[in-house]
Amino acid sequence: PTSPIIEYVHRWLGSDDFNAAIHNRRLILISDMRQNTPLYSLYAHPDGRGMDQVVRQEFGPAANGVAFDIYFIAHGQDHDVPEANARAAWDHAFGAIGAHYTWRQID
Repeated sequence: PTSPIIEYVHRWLGSDDFNAAIHNRRLILISDMRQNTPLYSLYAHPDGRGMDQVVRQEFGPAANGVAFDIYFIAHGQDHDVPEANARAAWDHAFGAIGAHYTWRQID
């Protein structure tokens, strides 16, 4: 199955009703955060290597000023990409673009 998280965020950041002219932008993500598409796959890179570059390229300046609220679905059933790896990869990627983000766990 695919999980196009980066692609969906890219699309939202470029939409007319969510662009940089809108103040106090907040994006809520409810996901296990295991990106898996041809653009980038955590299954191909379970250590998250290179995700920061893809996020920087796809989100770009449009992500400036956006608050990301991540509701992390912790189902514990995917041993190919452990939850700790998925979180670490996104922590590094969000850090690389200077994003303000918070994690909340859904068990």
